[in-house]
Amino acid sequence: EQDLSTAQKQILANAGNNTNNMVIPSAYLDSYSEDKILYKKTLIGTNEIYEFSNNENDELYNVTYSYVGSNKGNYILKDVIAIGKVFEHVGAKLGDYDPIIQLIAPNKLQIAVFKASYNPNKKTFINVETAFSNNDENLFSDIDNSQNKGMATKLGWDQILFQGNWQLKSKLKFDFINEDFKSIERIQNIEFNRDWNIETVNGNQQLITTTLELTNKNNNNAYYEFENLEFTNSYKGNKHNIYGNLTHKNILFNFNSSILNNKSTIEEGTFFRNYFSVKYKLKKSWFGANFNSEKNKQEDLLNQNISNHSHKYNEFETFIGIGDSTKVFAQLGAKFRTTDSIQNNIFVKVNTSKTYYLKSSLINTESANLNAYVNFRQVNYVNAKNEESLNSKIAYKQQLFNQFLTFNTVYQTLSGTLPQQDYTYIKTEPGQGFYTWIDYNGNDIKELNEFEIAQFQDQAEYLRIILPTVNYIATHQNKFNQSLIINPQQWNSKTGFKKFISHFYNQSFILIDRKQQKLNQKFNLNPFDINNENLLGLNFSINNSFYFNKGVKRFSTTYNFIKSQNNATTTIDNLENKLKMHQLKFEHKLGDFWQVNLAMKNSENKSNSDNYVNRSYHLNNYTIYPQLSYYYTKNTSFSIFFEQKNKENKLGNLESLKLDKLGISINYSKNSNSFLKTEFNIFNNHFTGLNNSPVAYQMLEGLQPGKNYTWSLLFHHKLNSYLNLNVNYLGRKSETSRTIHSGTIQLKALF
Repeated sequence: EQDLSTAQKQILANAGNNTNNMVIPSAYLDSYSEDKILYKKTLIGTNEIYEFSNNENDELYNVTYSYVGSNKGNYILKDVIAIGKVFEHVGAKLGDYDPIIQLIAPNKLQIAVFKASYNPNKKTFINVETAFSNNDENLFSDIDNSQNKGMATKLGWDQILFQGNWQLKSKLKFDFINEDFKSIERIQNIEFNRDWNIETVNGNQQLITTTLELTNKNNNNAYYEFENLEFTNSYKGNKHNIYGNLTHKNILFNFNSSILNNKSTIEEGTFFRNYFSVKYKLKKSWFGANFNSEKNKQEDLLNQNISNHSHKYNEFETFIGIGDSTKVFAQLGAKFRTTDSIQNNIFVKVNTSKTYYLKSSLINTESANLNAYVNFRQVNYVNAKNEESLNSKIAYKQQLFNQFLTFNTVYQTLSGTLPQQDYTYIKTEPGQGFYTWIDYNGNDIKELNEFEIAQFQDQAEYLRIILPTVNYIATHQNKFNQSLIINPQQWNSKTGFKKFISHFYNQSFILIDRKQQKLNQKFNLNPFDINNENLLGLNFSINNSFYFNKGVKRFSTTYNFIKSQNNATTTIDNLENKLKMHQLKFEHKLGDFWQVNLAMKNSENKSNSDNYVNRSYHLNNYTIYPQLSYYYTKNTSFSIFFEQKNKENKLGNLESLKLDKLGISINYSKNSNSFLKTEFNIFNNHFTGLNNSPVAYQMLEGLQPGKNYTWSLLFHHKLNSYLNLNVNYLGRKSETSRTIHSGTIQLKALF
């Protein structure tokens, strides 16, 4: 409740570098805003608490709540609205949240690096690298500044011991990292801590690595490596590694084994890893086997108990393949795995798994491709419910009759989990968002069902933000894509029936992406089962386009059929949208200057919401759109058009709309560097029903009943080879609102 920036500076300066757990009260006075969740102070006995309020006459505070742990706070999450979360006071230690924030101190990190290398002869290579860091975790404090500076160094020496048919090479590497050294990027590989059984360490790090490398020109190689890792007074570890690849005639052998002995201040242990692979190649086939195992045993030094981090597994794989692995082939394989965990201080088997797979390329030619991959996995748990998963992909592409017929089919199955999405809306600059808020119930609270996709740029003030969630549902997913093209245009030079057929062209596309809740270890492999009661998510679309004289402005006709269905499952609502549309487009050029266009559309749009009745509707739409254009020159045209729409809602309040639209547009292009387009429209909306509703917004497309006027101007100019100027202006006016002007100017640089 004061100048927080000053308070933070003072607290951070006194705190030194220990800011990880520092919190301060988060409330401060704020002016009323409809885009913020604000609170007023209320007394309960002698204690002041914060209570949600949207009354602008109250003394309001902007409060940030932090999760402090179950039954460790005084507030709970009461409600989620579109602009955020509302918290409520429930009593001391009865909630999970408190009005506090964690302070993050401003910091600074500087790095300087020096490198050098030396080759005294062809067999010897020496390199050294040293880095210095200056890491100030709190610029407001001088406390512990002696710990800001750190150093790291790396020394390497490569020596070829002898060369011939085989080459023997030795490597020595020494790494030192001071405990106060901080780097911008990761120094060690991402599995470094797991490889060395490191939990929590401190002190200076020293890593010594010695390697003997034996290689030949046939890509045979074998390595022995010894590593010693130490952290001052907290950790010691020694690791032996042996790995390589060997080939003898038709046999390929790959191996990678290691053993680690480590000891820290709290535990000691041993970590064994083994991987062996052998493959025998015949002329047109191959077979082989892999063995992979780990045993990591860590004991607590205090009570000699085995740590729960310990684990053990053994995995065996066998496979057989036929064909050419670079062209046409098929490989079948199976994996068998046993996993142990710690129970009652001993290793106990917790599950076994079986995996069967097929990967193949069955057809691989210039005109056809067929690839298939199938993976089925079965996990049997000792003390839990068994699991099964199926992941597969089949892709087939074919061209027939000299590309007269082309089709492409992709089918996939996936086993996984679906997060139950939660979302909120945040306000941004007009034109920078995608959604607009309409207060349908007039309570001045931004509720999640009051946001619509903005129809005009000035209304697009909100962004939808997906929030993280911990709620996941086990699912089985099917994906199916099918495209089919019939193209007889190659017969354009023929005569008779083929000549007639060459005027036509057809393109079909089917997309299905469905997610179904996984129950009783069963897989629903039918992607066309889109009305299943266990469906959690769906994206279904059928689109067929039939053309006559495609790409030719002479009696050019296109018929489109679209059918789609979308289902979405969130923590807030389950929403289903269905669309069926027939559309006919006609285009014909009259002489050298005139062109006529005609579009007719008939569609049925259904929306169903489980939780918000006002978002459910069933619209029947009919549209006719004639347009006449005059081309004064190649770069200048004038168009006049008329549009009539009829919309009827078959649910709820049975709203209806008859729209008449008259418009003109002018396009002018001086050259390839400049373009100007302007348009003016008059709308006459005869609307029956409740204006302030999601259905009305959908039907009126953001306009108002009665007469509406819109006008726009778009100007594009290429200033030079890399600078483009774009000017966009839009205006509109209705009988019940003032004139609204909006515009943007953009200067874009292309590099």
